[in-house]
Amino acid sequence: MRPRAPASGSNSVDLVLCAQSFHWFRPAESLAEFHRVLKPGGRLALMWNSRDRRDPLTRGFIEAIHAVNGEHPAELRPFDPASIAAGGLFSRPRRRRFAHGQGLDLEGLIGRAESASYVPREGETFERLRGLLGALWDRERDARGTVTLRYVTEVFVAARRLPAVPRRAARTGSRARRGA
Repeated sequence: MRPRAPASGSNSVDLVLCAQSFHWFRPAESLAEFHRVLKPGGRLALMWNSRDRRDPLTRGFIEAIHAVNGEHPAELRPFDPASIAAGGLFSRPRRRRFAHGQGLDLEGLIGRAESASYVPREGETFERLRGLLGALWDRERDARGTVTLRYVTEVFVAARRLPAVPRRAARTGSRARRGA
């Protein structure tokens, strides 16, 4: 996928933010376009929310979905932060991690599963998922009747680098200034 070309001109924006989306883009083309529209010193931020598999409830939620649907490629987002800096357009990204939770009642838990594009929303498979999530909710709910799914948000921030000036052009320019 290629991101839509922004209406902004070159060197016109302070920040490009890709939330839950960069893994769908063609990296080289996208990075070149981001570099074009960013002001000198502008920032590129790439962000993903991931389910925290260390949490027992969240792991149970993931396992329920996998039990009826298998592991979907959309859940696997291979990303190498070094690839952002590899082309020389951006600095090496700094990584920040933020933990957070989403409190849900039973219908919210089921709705959260349904919000994933790859999860069935009707039929026998959906009813099986509904049963698995209901059993998970029964085991894990608190006194208020809610459970909390745990997430980790990862944000990678890189600075736009200035384009390198070829050595020959730099020397020619300095000679031209001295002779003027």
